[in-house]
Amino acid sequence: MIQTTAALIPVLRSSASPTAPSVILNVTTDVASNGMMAGPRGFHHNKIAYNTSKAAANSYTIALAHELKDAHVKVNCITPGRTTTKLNGFSSGKTPEQGAEMMVEWCLMDKDGKTGESL
Repeated sequence: MIQTTAALIPVLRSSASPTAPSVILNVTTDVASNGMMAGPRGFHHNKIAYNTSKAAANSYTIALAHELKDAHVKVNCITPGRTTTKLNGFSSGKTPEQGAEMMVEWCLMDKDGKTGESL
């Protein structure tokens, strides 16, 4: 994620404007928050790598938002919630399409939109 974003930042910087900012939207998970992982139901032995990598994505999102604030690039991350994917054995949750629908408003953000948020 970091390498891909770093490769695209020059393009985003050159295309962003005060009225039409560029947007970076990372996908995260509720269980990646430190508060959730510290709680009684938050730690899952079989998902250590997943949870910690998503926690790193949350931290990277905040740092990148600060770095790009003056470049008119909005940087946020979103938690679509439990979504039926290979990761959970296609067991339950919203469809991938429903998860993607949640991201649209954050991708089409205007100049007054939030940045540095985990939603």
